[in-house]
Amino acid sequence: PRAVLTGHDQEVVCVSVCAELGLVISGAKEGPCLVHTITGDLLRALEGPDNYQCPRLISVSSEGHCIIYYERGRFCNFSINGKLLAQMEVNDSTRAILLSSDGHNLVTGGDNGVVEVWQACDFRQLYIYPGCDAGIRAVDLSHDQRTLITGMASGSIVAFNIDFNRWHYEHQNRY
Repeated sequence: PRAVLTGHDQEVVCVSVCAELGLVISGAKEGPCLVHTITGDLLRALEGPDNYQCPRLISVSSEGHCIIYYERGRFCNFSINGKLLAQMEVNDSTRAILLSSDGHNLVTGGDNGVVEVWQACDFRQLYIYPGCDAGIRAVDLSHDQRTLITGMASGSIVAFNIDFNRWHYEHQNRY
């Protein structure tokens, strides 16, 4: 191996790499999320609020924002320096999360079959797509950030048109 990243006391259940910043963020089954350099140096732990103990999904942006989904619908947004920037709770068992390439938008999908788009910095909901007939297990974006692909529990794949610029433009005009 190129490097061995240590620090967790339990099995690692989620990991995300930010190649632009040279960082790896990992979460253990019942422990904190840790920030390492790609070469293996442990930098810090990202500690959520008291009832945010079991990380399940991580997505990190090239700007250094780290979105962590914990069990029971709990989300946190941390700066790469470890500061808790925002938190929210949702009523869905989220199975997939994804940040847009600029890190400004968060896409989530879960057991209820609904794709939701959030503003990543404060978790303000921007859009809810019409519900699908099966739970969502995976999400990804096309290279041009205009097509959102979802993998469904039923085995099907559903593509949605998405326009992040629309929400950015609406937000700029509102504020």
